[in-house]
Amino acid sequence: MRVGGACLVVVMFGMPGLAFAQEQHQHQSDPVECAQLPSELKAVVAAMDGPGKKLPALAGRSDMTPLAPAAQRLDVTLQPSERVSLAATSKTEKKGEGQTFAGLLAFSVPQDGNYRVSADSTVWIDVLDGDRVVERTKLDRRMQCGHVHKSLGFTLKTGVNYWLQLSSSKVPEVHLIITSE
Repeated sequence: MRVGGACLVVVMFGMPGLAFAQEQHQHQSDPVECAQLPSELKAVVAAMDGPGKKLPALAGRSDMTPLAPAAQRLDVTLQPSERVSLAATSKTEKKGEGQTFAGLLAFSVPQDGNYRVSADSTVWIDVLDGDRVVERTKLDRRMQCGHVHKSLGFTLKTGVNYWLQLSSSKVPEVHLIITSE
């Protein structure tokens, strides 16, 4: 077989696998459930389908201009977990099941209230206030709409520089949205 023929075989048989992997980020949507979502969750689903802003996650807490909540998708590039200084270690990270990715992002909020962190894939999400993990206030079940895999709620205060700690991701890039409720 010539090299050109081998490339054609890879393209013919490899592309369906690539397309399948990309479809894994989109869940089977339930039109009834999607129609019944509150407006703030509909906005999250729509933003997850929109263009993203590329953003590298940090390996440790250092200088970073804090992000502000916005209905814009962030395409966060994570690092191999062993390179990241995690303040809180997830249960799955402790198990050491193969290569995982992690990272940190600084953010702050403009006013006291409830905020939502939504992700398109399986990733452990912690919000840190110093070394303290902020308790989740709302955990919506897995939405069956669009590309949103999980959406977690947190009660946050203005004037605090929080850290969003992402860990235990099986993929090196996750799509996130941080919004107010």
